[in-house]
Amino acid sequence: MKVFKYLVALADISVGFLGLFFIIFAVTRPVTPEVMQQNRALDKKVRELQNHLQSLQNIELSRTGSGTILQRKNAAEIIILTNGNINVKVGSRKQNLDNAAQFATFAQKQKWPQHAILYIERTVPFAQVTEVIDHLRQKDQKIQVQIATLRKK
Repeated sequence: MKVFKYLVALADISVGFLGLFFIIFAVTRPVTPEVMQQNRALDKKVRELQNHLQSLQNIELSRTGSGTILQRKNAAEIIILTNGNINVKVGSRKQNLDNAAQFATFAQKQKWPQHAILYIERTVPFAQVTEVIDHLRQKDQKIQVQIATLRKK
């Protein structure tokens, strides 16, 4: 009986050490290079998204409230439609563009006034609006952009 008692005590101690080993291994487990590479990639993606978010927050839009009259005198008018078409009116020149890529080439060649009014349909994706604003920002001149929604006809 004494031997059985000692075996039980020894088994109890070994199970305790085994549990302690699992706890220590779980806390200080070795990290494989693959996991470290995935963590670095995720950290890089988080930094890129934070930078993109910060650049979106830094877009300089004029502070117009609802009901404020937009400055139409000498302002360029850009209309973004749901189907991707972009209609631009700068001074007396009107241009109908099929997509944002065509707008990018047009925006680089165009001399823009200080103000631009960006009319958008309610269902236009936000990414499309920011893409147009980014193309305007690539010009070396400072352009103040006001955003308005198109009325339903």
